Amino acid sequence: MFVIYIGLDFKKLPLDIRENFVFSKSELPAANSALNSEKSILENVILSTCNRTEIYAVVDQIHTGQYYLKRFLARWFNVSLKEIEKFGSYSIKTGRDYSFI
Repeated sequence: MFVIYIGLDFKKLPLDIRENFVFSKSELPAANSALNSEKSILENVILSTCNRTEIYAVVDQIHTGQYYLKRFLARWFNVSLKEIEKFGSYSIKTGRDYSFI
């Protein structure tokens, strides 16, 4: 298993773009459920504030998990995969590397 991360934050995005990528508190249960139904995604945590949106996902395959995580964001926010790839920051953690969560 691997933990992958995607983040959209104030360091990379101006406010007018960032505000389009926010999960409301009421959306979080549905978003978590929808993301867990994606291929390769086993578990997830979504952190969404006015300054950033971060998703940590436990996946069984790195590349497949990354693709479906980006696809989920693109579908949820009705944008292209290219936009997610342009604005997102990514990281992959394995083994003890993900003890920070």
